[in-house]
Amino acid sequence: MTDTHARLARLSAARWRLAVILTAAMTAIYVGFTLLIAFNKPLLATVLVPGLSLGILLGVIVIITAWVLIMIYVRWTNRHYDAAVADIRRDHLHPTTQSPRGGDPGLHPTTQSPRGGDPGLHPTTQSPRGGDPGREGR
Repeated sequence: MTDTHARLARLSAARWRLAVILTAAMTAIYVGFTLLIAFNKPLLATVLVPGLSLGILLGVIVIITAWVLIMIYVRWTNRHYDAAVADIRRDHLHPTTQSPRGGDPGLHPTTQSPRGGDPGLHPTTQSPRGGDPGREGR
């Protein structure tokens, strides 16, 4: 396994762990709330202040918790995952050292980018905007 593949595997495992932890937390919270509804309605019917019962408050907390867990995931991916993927992609497209075989065999030998184009362009279309380069003026 190459260094790039090992780094991608570690990054993928970290993302998977975070997703499982956050999913388990949300599932536990939601199932706990649902079980309270099913088995302890009198507790949820407790009026905290006029117009607000414990059940309504806990329902709102469940929804807010979902948003918070989503924000945690998005923040982690923006700060860690996206930056790490960009580093891996940059290191793969612009290696600092050549391997004994002259670089990655899947890359063009002179530009080290897929299909031999400019590494700054979209890898499949070679267009800066990712579209079909032959249709730009149409």
